[in-house]
Amino acid sequence: MIALHKAYQAKGYTTLAISLKYDSLAAIKNMQQSRALPYKLIYDAKGEYAKAFGGVQMTPTHFFISADGKM
Repeated sequence: MIALHKAYQAKGYTTLAISLKYDSLAAIKNMQQSRALPYKLIYDAKGEYAKAFGGVQMTPTHFFISADGKM
């Protein structure tokens, strides 16, 4: 995902990572720092994002969404 983000960021591509509520905040912060993620990582503590994307229960799960909102 890092390579994809770096390769297409200049063309308007954005990566957004969402960590599910079963992940610990410490583990999330450690991963973000140790991997030097160049994109935003959101902690979905309430499960709202997981629900919005069809009830995601496991990671990694990837969705590609176009600029006009099509999946």
